Amino acid sequence: MEKFWMVLVDGTEFCRVRHSSLEDAKAEVERLLLLPGNQGKGATILEAVEYGKAPVILPVEFEPIGCVKA
Repeated sequence: MEKFWMVLVDGTEFCRVRHSSLEDAKAEVERLLLLPGNQGKGATILEAVEYGKAPVILPVEFEPIGCVKA
């Protein structure tokens, strides 16, 4: 996976775009902070530093819940 950057504007809960360079992320900060509703806010540039992936374990094992055994 290639390194990427994302922008988080103060008061928001998520990022939308992966930027392939820090320069692109900085340009996005400038663009976003000029939008109505964002003026006077700040923004954080987030850098992806690690990637993890959970292994897939199949088949899924199911157990009965609340069953009374005879």
